Amino acid sequence: MTPLQLAEHYVNETSVSLFLTGKAGTGKTTFLHHIAATTPKRHVVMAPTGVAAINAGGVTIHSFFQLPFCPYLPDVPELVTDYQSPGRHSQLRKNKIDIIRTLELLIIDEVSMVRADLLDAVDASLRRYRRSSRPFGGVQLLLIGDVHQLAPVVTDDEQPYIQRVYASPYFFSSKALQRLGYSTVELTQVFRQQDARFVALLNKVRDNNLDADALAALNARLQPDAPPRKQGLFHRRAEPDPILLTTHNHQADRVNRQHLDALRGRSYIFDAKVSGNFSDSSAPTDPHLELKVGARVMFVKNDSSGARRYYNGMMATVTSVDCGEDGLQATVACDDGGEIVVPRERWENIRYEIGTDHSIRQQVDGVFVQIPLRLAWAVTIHKAQGLTFDRVAVDAADAFTYGQVYVALSRCRTLEGLTLRSPIGNNCLPDSAEVDRFCQSAAPLEQLQQQLDSHRLQYRLQLLQELFNIDALARYGEHLDILFQTRLRKLYPAEAAKFHSHHATILQLSEVSGRFDRQLMHLVASGDETQLSDRVAKGCRYYLDTLAALVSDWDTLSHLEIDNRELNKNYDNLVAQITQQLRVRIRCLHHVAVQGFTIGGYQQAKAAAMLDSGEPAPKKNADRRSRQGDASHAAGSPVPAPDDLVQLIKAWRREECQRQGVPAFHILTQRTLLSVASAMPRTVAQLRAVSGVGPKTIERYGKVLLDLIADYRESQGLQ
Repeated sequence: MTPLQLAEHYVNETSVSLFLTGKAGTGKTTFLHHIAATTPKRHVVMAPTGVAAINAGGVTIHSFFQLPFCPYLPDVPELVTDYQSPGRHSQLRKNKIDIIRTLELLIIDEVSMVRADLLDAVDASLRRYRRSSRPFGGVQLLLIGDVHQLAPVVTDDEQPYIQRVYASPYFFSSKALQRLGYSTVELTQVFRQQDARFVALLNKVRDNNLDADALAALNARLQPDAPPRKQGLFHRRAEPDPILLTTHNHQADRVNRQHLDALRGRSYIFDAKVSGNFSDSSAPTDPHLELKVGARVMFVKNDSSGARRYYNGMMATVTSVDCGEDGLQATVACDDGGEIVVPRERWENIRYEIGTDHSIRQQVDGVFVQIPLRLAWAVTIHKAQGLTFDRVAVDAADAFTYGQVYVALSRCRTLEGLTLRSPIGNNCLPDSAEVDRFCQSAAPLEQLQQQLDSHRLQYRLQLLQELFNIDALARYGEHLDILFQTRLRKLYPAEAAKFHSHHATILQLSEVSGRFDRQLMHLVASGDETQLSDRVAKGCRYYLDTLAALVSDWDTLSHLEIDNRELNKNYDNLVAQITQQLRVRIRCLHHVAVQGFTIGGYQQAKAAAMLDSGEPAPKKNADRRSRQGDASHAAGSPVPAPDDLVQLIKAWRREECQRQGVPAFHILTQRTLLSVASAMPRTVAQLRAVSGVGPKTIERYGKVLLDLIADYRESQGLQ
């Protein structure tokens, strides 16, 4: 089994989080696109930067989670950032929350550039919206990247704070990731370079293990003052200059500007067509691209027509610019032969949405249309990541982060195609002991292969145990039972007694769940599919029958009228949580009872149930009143109020508030209602003496209340 096959099995068939790494040119990006297109799991793709997100076919981490661009360091109390700003916890739309709640797999590309605190901010968001204490809310991670390449950026101002919390700024120092427990798969077959000697040299650079011979072999490619060859229409047969890789944007911009200005002839501006939400920082090339005949250019996208005329990173020279039907049209001569009339290409900025079929879908949020070229006498090492060139010149004298030199050198196919503008020395290879220790900690590939079947069984068992797990229902039920017994029993004695009985049943079912877990472990391990299926089906029917009584009574128990605002808020919260737990659990149990258990079927049914049941949050139903006052005081009336009289007055109050279009407490608070029912006044003077009854209440409702009470007395034969 190849490392790529092993990684695919782990992603699709287990819940184990994975770090997929490998040298430059080993196929990491290809694997990402393959998994994103084929995995049956509900997933989203993210990257740390806009350009990386566009290339990966996903979104940025910051945009998806709406994270501010500042350190996430809650362990440093004196550091006040946007994470502490008011409203930080109410920014995500319901659609985004639904995606997070039903997410199975989170794919992060270019993870070497993701800082540890950013990954911990992701963890905090996932745990919060999924209401889970597990690392990353229980979501499986697929992290893709190479820690020997581009490092995370830490400013001088941030460095002291980062160092106080993390051993290093790299993603693997994330506190959440260290709690997670994940596996590493390293891809070893290099597709970009075929020269074994050059691959060996690159490995020594990657591992920061350059000896004198390797250093001499690289520096033998030094040509600091190599004059640029003439380029242009009459020099197309001359071998073109190699592309220069620089460490900083201003260096590449200066080189390109100088070469472009040196060309004779007219400048042509190719304007991009941008629609929707597409930021300049995500643009793959200049929105206002200036070209001349003779300009060195690089394609920045694969040919979307499928004809494979060009690919991302292919070098060419502009030979002509004409006016076509759709505006300016450039023709280029490719370095590897052939001439192309360059069409416009389309890039999409996407967002994730929940489809009508409950699937997670990509929706186009913005479009960028431009010819897929950029000036390419020079380009930064960062922008060259992931690309392959036949001829490269590297100027790494100002390398400032770990991995920059390795990225630059590994862009070239052969050692013969490599030219150095400045010598490679130890000063160009910043040391990173943390990276070395991390790389040495990975388990051997053979060990992962041996554990694959065990992880498959564990994943299946985990989902089966989840199906029958009612711990959350029991936990919320306990809180509601306490609320009934301590605050609502006098107001609603029958309902309090009924829920207490249901809660006792839930607790008994929770104990059964513990014993059933052990049976499932044995049956899954035994491999007896017939016996397992039979036991699971019987378990589903038992759970459904046991919960049926609570479901039957829940509509009554979950729609009580409570005047006290704080008490009502607590009640609403617990009702929403229990409602969601019941709906999801019963939908899943019913699906498995009817269809049988499969991983894909169960996960799909669970996601649909969660989305249909809604986000557990306080609900303000039209038929549930806004409440004020203190119901606990009303419950302490010296004479218990007759329940049937209370219901009569409630029914009148309900009709009156509907007629006026006002909340119930505007008519009569719950406390006052109970006091009136308890006192059963015969006269206006007696009604006026009831606590909470003022002149306006008597003026508006005195007569109707006294008439209701008189009719009640007569119906009950009371004097």
